[in-house]
Amino acid sequence: MRPRILLPRLLMLGLALGSLLLLAQDSSLVLRTAKAQARVTLAEGGLLRITATAEGASPALPPVTLDFPSGAPFHPVPGTALLEGGGYRLAPTGPAKVTVTPKGGRPFHLTLEGDAARLTLRLVADGATAFHGFGQAVKALGVTDESLELYHEPHFGDQTYLHMPFFFSDSGLAVAFNAAGRDQVDVAKGREVTLSTTTGRLDLYAWSDADPAALVARWYRLSGSQSLLPRWAYGYLQSRYGYRTEAEVRQTVELFRRFKLPLSAIVLDLYWFKRMGDLAWNREAFPDPEGLAAWLHAKGVKLVTISEPFFTRDSQAFAELDAAGTLAKDAKGKTVLWKDWWDFGKDFGGGVINPLAPRAAELLGGRYKKLAREGVDGFWIDLGEPERVPGEARFGAQGEYDERAFHNAFNLKWAKLVRSAFLAAHPDRRPFILSRSGYLGIAGMGVSTWSGDVPASWKGLKDQLPLGLSASLSGLPFWGSDVGGFITRGGEAMPPDPELYLRWQQFGAFTPVYRAHGTGPREPWIYGDTWMARVKAVLDRRQQLLPYIYSTAYQVWSEGHPMLRPLFFLDPADPALRTDTSAFLFGDAILVAPVTQPLEHESVKRVRLPKGAWYDAFTLERQVGGSEVAIPLSLDRFPLFYREGAILPVDAGAGTEGLILLPGPTPTAFTVFSDDGESEAYRRGAGERLRVELDAKGVSFSGITRARELVLLLPRTLKLAQPLAEGGADPLFQRLRVALKPGRQRVTFAEPATR
Repeated sequence: MRPRILLPRLLMLGLALGSLLLLAQDSSLVLRTAKAQARVTLAEGGLLRITATAEGASPALPPVTLDFPSGAPFHPVPGTALLEGGGYRLAPTGPAKVTVTPKGGRPFHLTLEGDAARLTLRLVADGATAFHGFGQAVKALGVTDESLELYHEPHFGDQTYLHMPFFFSDSGLAVAFNAAGRDQVDVAKGREVTLSTTTGRLDLYAWSDADPAALVARWYRLSGSQSLLPRWAYGYLQSRYGYRTEAEVRQTVELFRRFKLPLSAIVLDLYWFKRMGDLAWNREAFPDPEGLAAWLHAKGVKLVTISEPFFTRDSQAFAELDAAGTLAKDAKGKTVLWKDWWDFGKDFGGGVINPLAPRAAELLGGRYKKLAREGVDGFWIDLGEPERVPGEARFGAQGEYDERAFHNAFNLKWAKLVRSAFLAAHPDRRPFILSRSGYLGIAGMGVSTWSGDVPASWKGLKDQLPLGLSASLSGLPFWGSDVGGFITRGGEAMPPDPELYLRWQQFGAFTPVYRAHGTGPREPWIYGDTWMARVKAVLDRRQQLLPYIYSTAYQVWSEGHPMLRPLFFLDPADPALRTDTSAFLFGDAILVAPVTQPLEHESVKRVRLPKGAWYDAFTLERQVGGSEVAIPLSLDRFPLFYREGAILPVDAGAGTEGLILLPGPTPTAFTVFSDDGESEAYRRGAGERLRVELDAKGVSFSGITRARELVLLLPRTLKLAQPLAEGGADPLFQRLRVALKPGRQRVTFAEPATR
């Protein structure tokens, strides 16, 4: 009976505060202003949901939304004016305000303000000093003061501003919201975020977790951002703007073979077609594309082609798509046409695809399906923000979305169409899609994003670190950049400075998708033999680490862990790591601190290592973390560390599986994932998950599904119990060959203790 007595008291309290009301029928809290209200409820899984609506707001929702089932109702706390439920305690504190205290977490304060013209929700997080996430929108890892308009936009010679409606504080508050086009996010003082809209609707989810790695993993699950690219996509991809003929492509691949340089794929920019929107081969420049694809495949090289969402009026596809109503129209049903750089001065103009048009999947998807059947292995979808589309364009099955509403979702819907077309051509084969834009859950469809048309400059290189980390924290795990920079100061045909190119290669080799690209030459041999040898060492290391990289990529699918990780994942309590973009983690065991200045300006790089111990990958010198270390630099050497306890699956040479093991006093474990590398069967549980457990005395294996030989690479400083070690000329590692058999087995390598 006590709660029934309390409810009227809570209602009276709400009236006394002037704008708070507890609705007895569903025990949700409602914040009110003169012209708006916000309902606070629980969603399934312990999520807090806040839905704000202004008077006169349109009932229309954004084209992409998060919508989770409702959770249990709140209940009154006896003897107080508080509500509890789902691990939260809600305390009304004033006009349209409530303080929320998560169980075991820091409180945050929520305030509703405004009306249909400008509706706002302000959140203040106790104990916060910075926020993380926001997509690929800010050149900082820890955001303290920033104003963002959520509207994807490419800036040539800078970056693509790709927004994700997700952020979290260093105090553990996470927020995801159903953003409309051009919604505003304002960050102030490192502890306050104001969300505002002119649509009259704001809808957000919040939760709390002191462990940032677990918090981000939950976001990956909630946003549907988990998948696995085909294995070849984690190798080296060579691109440029662009290869103009079939002969040039063949010559380029032959040079990779001649110089013994690893190559996974060749990427074709604009010149494989004649007109923007053809979506068909230029048979004059590429007379035998099917034969080219077969030739590449025989050499172990995949083929990726670019396409754009624009169709010039003289293109092969325009008439058919326009007649079928699959190009964006205005409110009167007329195809929206305009002129831009992509008609290459022909003065024809063109339109943009409506990926939700009733016949888009059939007609546009059919063209991608045909290309896939002709041998194209991956699709690069570019300009999909979409770039500079007139505001009168409308999208959707019935034209229900204006450009502003559909803008951020455009590339997601386009990618979905392309994915479906590829799977129609190759059922159960894993698609690879490279995209300059994206939105909620796009990574779940096997889409890789990159940072856009970035400058080939030292600052351009340095800026990639916060961009890649923030994108990865926001649900874009398969991130990369144009290695070497896209646009070179001094002319489009100019290659970048050779030292800059080398340092970008050293950085790119430790990013999820590793692709050189730019307006001029970007191949490893463009500066001569000496520079090529340096780049080859980087490419070879990437190739050696491919089993580790693939297993790290599998963690995106299996655990929701991004491949690029900030240092603060290892020590959230260290405030110095919260904004540190000088270094990052690549998976569980590798730390990289890219060199972002010429050697003449920086001959020693200082790196703050997280707690624990770390081994220099070039020397195996052991460094104790928790402080800064000074690393001498050379053109061939950059700060690269393996974590003590590391288990690194590698290619040990001649196709032999290997494991670099760096045992320490604390036991560690790692799952080595392997499968066919191509099919979607991993989604159904296929593949081997070799569990490796390492301690100071030995290593244990379980989950073995097939017998084979494995080579253990152990530091030469480690004394082995068995005299069967080999190492050849390797100055760092000795080798121990192990015959793996299905079941569980243990290998002891520590010297027996003496009595």
